[in-house]
Amino acid sequence: MIFRNDIQGLRAIAFILVFIFHLNSNFLPGGFLGVDIFFVISGFLMSSIVVTNIDNKKFSFVEFYLKRLKRIIPAYYICVLLIYLTGIFLYTYIDFYSSLNGSFKYAFLFLSNFFFENGESYFGPNLSENPYLHTWSLGVEMQFYLFLPILLYYGRKYLRFILPIVLLFSVLYSCKLIYLDNNLTASYFSLGSRISEFTIGILYAQYFNKGFFKKDLYNDAITWVSLLTLLICVFIFHENMNFPGFLCLIPCIATANILISRNIYVLKFLSNKYLVFIGTLSFSLYLWHWPIMAYMRYENGFYEFSFYQLLIICFLTFILSYLSYKYVEVLFAKFSTKLFFGLMFLIVTISCTIFLNKESLIGYKKIPDIYSRPILGLKSHFEGIVEKFGSTEKEPSFLLVGNSHALMLKPFFNQIGQKQNFSFYSLTCDGYPPIEGIKVNQKNDIENLRFAKNLSPLTNQYIDKVSLVIIAVNNFNDFNIPIRQLADTLLKNNKKLIIINSFPTLEEVNILKVNKGYINKIGKLQKDNRDSLDILMIKKLANEYKNVFYYDLSKKHFFDNAPFYNDTLIYYDSNHLNHYGSTKLADEIGDDFYNFLKEYLK
Repeated sequence: MIFRNDIQGLRAIAFILVFIFHLNSNFLPGGFLGVDIFFVISGFLMSSIVVTNIDNKKFSFVEFYLKRLKRIIPAYYICVLLIYLTGIFLYTYIDFYSSLNGSFKYAFLFLSNFFFENGESYFGPNLSENPYLHTWSLGVEMQFYLFLPILLYYGRKYLRFILPIVLLFSVLYSCKLIYLDNNLTASYFSLGSRISEFTIGILYAQYFNKGFFKKDLYNDAITWVSLLTLLICVFIFHENMNFPGFLCLIPCIATANILISRNIYVLKFLSNKYLVFIGTLSFSLYLWHWPIMAYMRYENGFYEFSFYQLLIICFLTFILSYLSYKYVEVLFAKFSTKLFFGLMFLIVTISCTIFLNKESLIGYKKIPDIYSRPILGLKSHFEGIVEKFGSTEKEPSFLLVGNSHALMLKPFFNQIGQKQNFSFYSLTCDGYPPIEGIKVNQKNDIENLRFAKNLSPLTNQYIDKVSLVIIAVNNFNDFNIPIRQLADTLLKNNKKLIIINSFPTLEEVNILKVNKGYINKIGKLQKDNRDSLDILMIKKLANEYKNVFYYDLSKKHFFDNAPFYNDTLIYYDSNHLNHYGSTKLADEIGDDFYNFLKEYLK
């Protein structure tokens, strides 16, 4: 296939769109479509190369895969390894193991899309700090390359029938994930959803490569309309849309129309030396731009960049990409197969050695678990098992339910129970209390909602065993209606409800990262004003129901210097007490709380 500068120019535009979007999604809301443009180009270009070689009887599976490996693997693996080493240096111990370590394994195997499709949305705030997020698209592309030559070689005669069917089923599969499973994240990262975009490129390469009409006038009209359509899409598409689904067809077909264009003005623009240069570097640019942004966001603790930070990102991205292109991409492509595999074996060996010995490199950063993560009651939080806490000699007196705030109060209740000789059941979930009537109150929180809903029958089962329910949540107003429904149910059965106005939440700071230890280095943090609103709502509810009572933890003097107590860390993040803080809270106010509680245990 003849080398086409215009395709390099289109690659450059695709990268620029993604780059601007990643800098700040408000700059170009639909800039994420650059990835879709890349997928269409890959389908178009790779299918053209394979079919041309088949027609000329020069095709070899070994040669095809070897060229893909030489083109992608060296720069990719070196980038992935350097990201990992940087993360060992920059990340806290907890963040390293909770985020970077797992995504490294999947990125290394080109399976990042599977890793991320089971987690948070691509557009979620937490993933903006994950330096491997962008590797999901490279995983999808490598998986596509695995099957493409097999399809074209053995199914060439039936492509007219196969490709439209594959396109239809891919779009329907994406829509099924979005509209039936309510799982936009899986649809976004899924290979099955993205196959449609590659397929459009293949269809155009095989059947519309010379345009739709004999007259250039009509083909030119399609080109201009397609350019306008693509331009409109990158400005009006946004992260809250049900994408990809049917919507992906619009920018992808527009891109494919541009690929087959013979319009002299379009070709001249796309083939200009500046765009071609960026297009030539586009693979390395894509590899390096995101980890630079992600690590800068991690260090800064916020999403938006200053003007000077934008300049630094642009500079570092260009320098690292140019070095990667010149001294890795170009150099490895010239090596013999034997030397290539020898060097790749060395890189893989170094990567595996570092991965297997990571603890010796990052272990010095470890903060004891009692200060850095939940410890007690994880089975009744993540596994959906009701656990018993407090005195082992007594039958449970009440049921503790709630979200992650209730989880971090389990040590508090457990310690008081052991001292005062009572026990209790507990069942909690991330984000939502496992009670009936809850709805989504947070963007992209479908998995936690589904888990909580599935556990609500279990909660009802254990409510029947006790005469008192205690619920602890933050952002009480989000759960006002379902808690009212719970109060109604308990009232009908002559049972009581205690609402805990939980420990105060603090200004958004990665406490473990900023403080670098559990002895105070940063002073106290500002408390969130929502805590005051919560107690007002709780008091109102308690006044309306004769079986509803409340206890306010948030105003206790214990939290005056939060996130520290006597200069020792009592929070593991800005929203949650740590295990030490919860038990220390029991030491300080346990007697006061029990004097309140025992009135309702009778």
